[in-house]
Amino acid sequence: MAFTGFFSGHIGRDPELKYLDTGGMVANFTVAVRQPKRNGEDRPPRWVKVAVWGKSAEYVGNYVKKGDGVICYGRVEPPEIYTDRQGETRVVEKFTADNIEKWSDAKPRQGDAQPGVTPAAAAPAAVPPAPRPAAPAVADDEIPF
Repeated sequence: MAFTGFFSGHIGRDPELKYLDTGGMVANFTVAVRQPKRNGEDRPPRWVKVAVWGKSAEYVGNYVKKGDGVICYGRVEPPEIYTDRQGETRVVEKFTADNIEKWSDAKPRQGDAQPGVTPAAAAPAAVPPAPRPAAPAVADDEIPF
């Protein structure tokens, strides 16, 4: 039984797009997921290996690159557990994505910092909406219900 879910993070390296003999495609990449602070201190990101198939793989291969923010929807796979050269046990988180959304194209929020750009300059000036024309008056006896 696979658990389904979603998570967001930033692409760690450019995705690898592979074409299969059957005509399908698969894209493999890693995503750095920010962990919540513990005792007020930052923790290192958790790295997740992601595989995506079919049209979603084609999208990832063509439009997603290192550093882009993504939201991955899909299935959590059993982790890969191994011992590294120093003798420490490592766990590789794995995820098979059914859908990927890129969110790095979103406009920055007020509190987000951008190099060389002040938040006031980054945000467009607020424009009030145009007034809507008034609806014609209708008498109660003209309403059909």
